[in-house]
Amino acid sequence: MQKLVFFDLDGTLINNPSSEKLYLFWLVVHGYIGIKQIIYTLKFIGKWLHKFKSEILVKNKAYLCDLSMEETIQKAKQFTRAKLLPRLRPHIIERLKQHQAKGDIVILLTGAPKFIAEVFAKQLEIFEIEATEFSYFNNCFSDLPPSQHPFAQEKVTVAQKVCAKYNSDLHNSVAYANSIHDLALLEKVGQAVVVTPDRKLRRIAVQRNWEII
Repeated sequence: MQKLVFFDLDGTLINNPSSEKLYLFWLVVHGYIGIKQIIYTLKFIGKWLHKFKSEILVKNKAYLCDLSMEETIQKAKQFTRAKLLPRLRPHIIERLKQHQAKGDIVILLTGAPKFIAEVFAKQLEIFEIEATEFSYFNNCFSDLPPSQHPFAQEKVTVAQKVCAKYNSDLHNSVAYANSIHDLALLEKVGQAVVVTPDRKLRRIAVQRNWEII
């Protein structure tokens, strides 16, 4: 029976640190992020801390503010192909391919930027991508929160949207993830698989007899 199978990216399909952190570090080292972007990043914290609280750092995408979308995305895709694709975990990719061979619908569901996730999706022949979508204005990135950010509880909301598209539900779905922040999604699906989980998630996975890779 065909299932929807959700795969996380960072820490699941590839090793940590996250793809976004590595890309941000690369941008800083190569001088693409300057004082202006740093100021926007600090202002974002002051403006949105009351709303996002403990999630303020993962919601803060203002480090790209005022940078050209076209040029920045092109750099991101080049960086991903050269530096991130080699980090794919072969044994997890083999599991993904097994699902595809059975006719399951594989969805890349990640908090990583969509322009990074798209490179992985193309490499892995994944045709459904739900990732973080940055806000923009006049072909430049803005300092607003992302328009979509599949993180923690929002990952469940996005997954439910995908299920509705395929006239399915999470109880008939599978999810692969690695972080305690993915717990909300793992609790909703019919089959939860944790991949190199962090300590908190490992403890819960053992208690609930979830598969651990």
